[in-house]
Amino acid sequence: MSACWELSLRHCARCPAAPRTPAAAAAHNLSRCMPCGTPQRHTPCHAAAAALQQSLPRGSRSFESAQAAIHARGGPCERPCDASDWPAAGATPAARLAALRRALGGFWGEGGGGGAARWAAEWRALVRARLEEGARRAACSGSVRRRLVCVDGGAEQMHKNKFVVMDAMFVARSLGRTLVEPRVRHARLAGCNRSEAGPLALHHYWDLEPICRRVDLLPARKFQREWEGRELWRSAAHFWPKRGKAYAGGWRLHTAAAVRAAFRGAEKAPILVLHDFWRSVSNDEIDADDAPLPHERFPLRPSLWELNPAYEAIAALLLAQLGGERSLLAVQWRSEDWDLSSRRRANASAPAALLRCATWAARRVRAALASRRLTAAFLATDLRPRASASYAGARQPAALAALRRLEAAVPQLRTPRLRQLLDAIADGGVRAAVEASICARAALLLSTAAACEDCRRARRCAKAGSAFAGYIARRREAYGREVAPLF
Repeated sequence: MSACWELSLRHCARCPAAPRTPAAAAAHNLSRCMPCGTPQRHTPCHAAAAALQQSLPRGSRSFESAQAAIHARGGPCERPCDASDWPAAGATPAARLAALRRALGGFWGEGGGGGAARWAAEWRALVRARLEEGARRAACSGSVRRRLVCVDGGAEQMHKNKFVVMDAMFVARSLGRTLVEPRVRHARLAGCNRSEAGPLALHHYWDLEPICRRVDLLPARKFQREWEGRELWRSAAHFWPKRGKAYAGGWRLHTAAAVRAAFRGAEKAPILVLHDFWRSVSNDEIDADDAPLPHERFPLRPSLWELNPAYEAIAALLLAQLGGERSLLAVQWRSEDWDLSSRRRANASAPAALLRCATWAARRVRAALASRRLTAAFLATDLRPRASASYAGARQPAALAALRRLEAAVPQLRTPRLRQLLDAIADGGVRAAVEASICARAALLLSTAAACEDCRRARRCAKAGSAFAGYIARRREAYGREVAPLF
């Protein structure tokens, strides 16, 4: 850990709302102490560089020159204090900072034009490295039993797939087995085998440290290294809980006795494979995020699940290039399945289906920018291509038409360079988590998860009960940051 990082943590520890444990403080203070707004750069290293900056000859008074001079003198910081700073792991700090400057600074300097393939590859590598660093502290190497449980696919996306995982954890715990950390792809659970499901695992989305302290979880890498190629698959027991009960809450196993009865006859199988698993709890049961689950003597709660802490660092990097978060208005519009909550039946595939909604949203955004004197805006929405499977078919023209109208009415929402960086992230789940972290840090968030101002418009234009939107709103409320309704 660098001296610069340690100084930042000690300084931010004076913030009265900062977490007290080292791991929580590291996640909390990635770029600033959010509740009190204390910048991480207010360290002795930064102060010395700022003072020296004024004494340098004209023409060389850059902050980087001052830092370089301090480092050459053996000053209080062993490397530049940077908003991207992270405890060293794997690659050297200098190599990671150089990659950052090439991926971000070079991209902005070139206007996003020349060398697009080069900077995109470096940016993707940087994001992947950050996620690995964020997950490295997760203690998922506890006791591993000889018999395993594997989830092969789940019927939920990002913020509800944790309930699918907790159901599988309860099954494994009740049977005296260990759950294999699921692979993930585009915000969904994708199985156990890397060769079939891809390189990303659950820890690339979620911070698993509080989970692994309470239940046994076999890391995906360890399973791949020691188990994946073995003969256990030939004698695996396969279950399709979805058959005949293909809905949330349809397959409820909330006691150990019920679990043992459901899997009777498979006790000797080395691995149980749960195909197309649905969550056992209904939307009403998961509305209270901090309430205990109905599972018998189960130590997990939904509120224990937080995103991989690296997403905060990635969001800080992007926001630093756009002038910071204090001047930013974030807009979160989750629209898929709006036709299910609308009182009137509507043709969701009609190209003009959401145009009126885009007009209403534009008026609200323009009014918020003017009243709060904010200069920048960011839009997180499922209207974009690749953002939602609901808009992958006949409904896509309606989504694109609404997006174009909204961005035409509020040009600040376009952010083309930021969008290029986000679109360069191939996995939809990683992309959504970065957007959620940006929304969590903005000065103001207009959200479809907030209590509606015009409930008729909200029912007509937004998805009811979006877990993604609710997660962002709760995160902002925890930091005392304002959330206002979009409709």
